[in-house]
Amino acid sequence: MNTKQLNPLDLTLTISLNEADENRMQLVYASQLYQTFFAVFGAFDVDRADPNALTLKGIALQLINYKGMINLGIIGVSDPVIIDDGIEIRFKIKAMTPSGILKYYGFDKAVSVKNSDRIDFQRVLEPIDVKPYTGVGDNLVHDSEFFERDGLYNRKRTLRLDDDTIEDFIPYDSDGELRRWLSTPTSLEGRSTRTANIIKYHTGKLITQEQIIPKAPGGRCPKSKSIAKY
Repeated sequence: MNTKQLNPLDLTLTISLNEADENRMQLVYASQLYQTFFAVFGAFDVDRADPNALTLKGIALQLINYKGMINLGIIGVSDPVIIDDGIEIRFKIKAMTPSGILKYYGFDKAVSVKNSDRIDFQRVLEPIDVKPYTGVGDNLVHDSEFFERDGLYNRKRTLRLDDDTIEDFIPYDSDGELRRWLSTPTSLEGRSTRTANIIKYHTGKLITQEQIIPKAPGGRCPKSKSIAKY
């Protein structure tokens, strides 16, 4: 092992696109929101007409909540976006929605995936339906991810780390701990906010199954990077 080539900020999973694994649910993302730990698993719908240049037609996703009081669920998945060395797929999550549901999300256009390409999964969090001046909705749950409060004082959070580009942050290394600090408050408007009106999300088709078998958790937050192998 060449330890000089290891990048402690580049944490990746490995996804198998082999035909033998096309019906296997694979871990693609894990994180925590509203003090609930969850993981997302996926199965990939691949066109194998050209074995040297597979195309991704769609994906089946399932979110499992492991710990916490608030249920999180997937409410939409975007078409893949081409990045420098692969593709990025955004999936939208919302609290107080059903979880553990397996759905198929077909893409408007199949996207080519080369061997060893990256497949990045980007989380987009949708706010709970709340009143803008209290952060509390009809379900009497306070949206702690978008609002903060202390006694009689309540305000909307001005910055969410998963809404801004990585270029806005610098890594800070202290005793082996890697943290991200905002390098400059140039803009509090995140990338997700700027592009929210142009990204289309697919609601997906429900996949019924007799039994849901929980898998082991793990992953990276707020984006999960995977390497496609076949």
